[in-house]
Amino acid sequence: MTFLELVQAVEHGLGSHQLPLRSDARGLTDLVDASALHPDLMRRLLGAVFAANHCRRLTDPVERSATLDALGSIRCEILEAPASDIDVCRSLDEFCAVVTARFAGDDVSGETDAPYGPAGSGDGGNVIALDSARRPGRFRRGRA
Repeated sequence: MTFLELVQAVEHGLGSHQLPLRSDARGLTDLVDASALHPDLMRRLLGAVFAANHCRRLTDPVERSATLDALGSIRCEILEAPASDIDVCRSLDEFCAVVTARFAGDDVSGETDAPYGPAGSGDGGNVIALDSARRPGRFRRGRA
């Protein structure tokens, strides 16, 4: 598959709100529209895949191992950073899941198994009751 085919599959899998592609793009620098949810992350991921596969044009072929190695190094860096944003981590995991599915030959439908929330819940998280923390007099005012 070519780099452009992979990127189009990722756009289809993630949705155009996360990876809006410009149809008039001539190269990597103008491929991602500025309205992406995390434009810097998307440009960084695509740039790493482009470089790891030694691409010169959007129509150059990409290989599974080079692509996953490039994504893996960025993923480790972001996940190990002490101040990583959970939304960035989720977008990164979804991006990697779509790329992996595309290389496996699976249909990329936009449904990914993100590792957040209880297993099988699909809602992405739990609501925690805060009533016990809101008892009157729990926190005294006027102290400095």
